[in-house]
Amino acid sequence: MKSRFTLGGTLAAAAAIGGSVLIAADDFRSGGHEQTVEANAMVRPVLPEAVSSAVSPLVDAVMSWSGPKDEALGWQTAQTATYTLHYDGGRESDAEMIARYLNTAKDRMSEEFRAHRPHDLLDGIKLEVFLHPREGEMASESHATMTSNLQRQDYEAAIHLLTPSAYGSRNGAVSRRDADKDYLFRQVVHEVSAVYVQRLILAKPEGWHYDAAAPWFLQGYDEYLAGIHGRRSEDATLASYRDRVRNDPGRVQFDGGIEVGNPYSDGAVVVAFLHDMYGREAVQDIWLSPEPTFERALLTSLDTDYPELERRWHLWLGAREG
Repeated sequence: MKSRFTLGGTLAAAAAIGGSVLIAADDFRSGGHEQTVEANAMVRPVLPEAVSSAVSPLVDAVMSWSGPKDEALGWQTAQTATYTLHYDGGRESDAEMIARYLNTAKDRMSEEFRAHRPHDLLDGIKLEVFLHPREGEMASESHATMTSNLQRQDYEAAIHLLTPSAYGSRNGAVSRRDADKDYLFRQVVHEVSAVYVQRLILAKPEGWHYDAAAPWFLQGYDEYLAGIHGRRSEDATLASYRDRVRNDPGRVQFDGGIEVGNPYSDGAVVVAFLHDMYGREAVQDIWLSPEPTFERALLTSLDTDYPELERRWHLWLGAREG
């Protein structure tokens, strides 16, 4: 990921400060309106630390569309009690849609992490959301990006999405079908869940670090949450992922660890298996584990080993075939 696409200086201004930033380039490969998602592995280059605007804890808020224009960005900036939203002037309907999605995602994740004081996790963080008017390095029809400084104190993060009305522009027409909205909503949930998870693991006093997780767990976890918390109850994304693994079992392999063909879709299936077999609390305990490595955290939190995981995996996958 190159830093020349600076979003009005967000990364460039930080160059003078220095520091590191985690960049998760969530690359979704869409199969038309079926929105079958494929993805590349997570990218973690060391780049200048992102600078963001202040934001208070995530709570439902009404957008303010009459705010001042941010001349540095050349975009409109709407400040809420939840986040700072940057959008292209004249696309207020796009910003309103994403604001609704962000607030819904916040509600879903607050419920998902209800045992861990979710509002406290987000107290005092800084979060910016950018709706890009055209495809580029940070956002396109096939990928979104989430950046974070991964700091326990003064946590800052930014989510980069292609603005909704830009979808379909490459074909000369803007598509706003339900399938496109479902896809956008999953992107939002995926990125918002990453903020919750990062804050959860940063709050623990000791143990393995967020960026030390296996890619299948790191991205699969967020993709699993995006699947079970879809915009519509009939969202079949996770089911399509499972079918793909059943048809090609070699996509997930156990050999002294877990290897997957795709950290997003295949990873989401493995995370679904862990939830079904061990329960939500046990899987969340992996994040909270004081163990020094992800592998040890996985096995001790689930009280198992890889041979037993593999045995249960095949039983679980086979049971769902009928």
